[in-house]
Amino acid sequence: MDVDGVGFNFTDKTFYQDIQVAEHIYRATIKIEGLDLLLDPVCMEAVGVTGCYGLTTPEGEESSFATSFSMSHLRSVPEPSSIFLLSLALFGIVSSMRNKHI
Repeated sequence: MDVDGVGFNFTDKTFYQDIQVAEHIYRATIKIEGLDLLLDPVCMEAVGVTGCYGLTTPEGEESSFATSFSMSHLRSVPEPSSIFLLSLALFGIVSSMRNKHI
C-alpha cells in the first residue's frame, strides 16, 4: 500500500514515508512492536471492515509497547544537467549511426 511515498509494508509490518532532500530520496520507517493482523470480529467492531492491523490491549489497564524508527537512503535523483548531458550524448550516438547507415 503506497500513496505518494507513504504506506504500510505488510511483510515487516512497518509504516514508511519517502522524503526527498535535494537530489536524495530517504525512507523513514516506524515499527511498532505487537502490531499484527487482528481477528475479523475485532476489526468489524473497531473500523467496520475485516483484515485490519492493530494492537490488542487489555481494557482498563495501562499498556506500553516499543517502537523503533529508522532512516535509510534509497537513491539519488539525477540533477537536470545530468539528464540533459545524457540526452545530448544519446542524440549524438543516434545521429552518428544515421550518418553511417547502420
